[in-house]
Amino acid sequence: MGIFCKPIVGTCPLSARLFLEAIGMLAIPLRFVEFRRLFDYCRRAGALIEDSNVGVQVHPHVAMEIALRDPYWLAYVPRWRSYEPEIEWVLCAFANEQVCFVDAGANHGYWSIFAAKFPRWTVQAVVAWSNTFLKPPANIAMNEATVTALHRAVSSESGREVRFATSDTFHAGAHVVASEDARNQNLEMVRTTSIDDLLQGTAMDIAILKLDVEGQELAALRGAANTLGPETLVLYEEHGSQHECEATRFLLEGGFSVCFLGRNIARPVSSIPAAL
Repeated sequence: MGIFCKPIVGTCPLSARLFLEAIGMLAIPLRFVEFRRLFDYCRRAGALIEDSNVGVQVHPHVAMEIALRDPYWLAYVPRWRSYEPEIEWVLCAFANEQVCFVDAGANHGYWSIFAAKFPRWTVQAVVAWSNTFLKPPANIAMNEATVTALHRAVSSESGREVRFATSDTFHAGAHVVASEDARNQNLEMVRTTSIDDLLQGTAMDIAILKLDVEGQELAALRGAANTLGPETLVLYEEHGSQHECEATRFLLEGGFSVCFLGRNIARPVSSIPAAL
């Protein structure tokens, strides 16, 4: 049981345990600041310790293996910090339904593992970058969760090869790039899949699509033409640099209801200016 950090799972060297406790304690003054400042604090702290992986119970239903030099997940080690509570609120509202959940851009598998606790849900985790794809299967196994993991990039159609820009140090910003933007970047070729192909032949009452695909939301939605309907819920993010709000425009023009999601609140969005 951690004091300032969340509970540690499995064996853990004393130095790593003390480091996580220090992260949790020293992060208390940052409790009410934006994530970027907490991320920067964790990045600087992680540089001071030898990297290793430690199992952490980041949520009562989700244990994950976290690298001590991974500032993104290290920022969720403090006991007071919860991970995307607005998404948890929405998913729990459908806990008793028969749902097919597609976690596109699943990162290390947090939401896939969380969703797998619902007995009537079918869960698919889709990860594009091969380095990150190593994480979800390990975390899924740690939680004994029933999740299908797929190494693909979600797009408008299946079977294409796309350039995926990666980072040696930061997994959360990996993204698809056009050929003219590919210079001076670490690149990996990744095969695509569409959401329609992922869900073809799947029995479900409701489809929930969580899109965290770093600017490829519009392509992912276009590849879900046969899936989108009255019984489909899409969770996505409009990136701050995308003032066109392409995904929101696509959904509004298609006649779908769009809401801005906050903690325990969903505020209707009726136009693009309202989404900015």
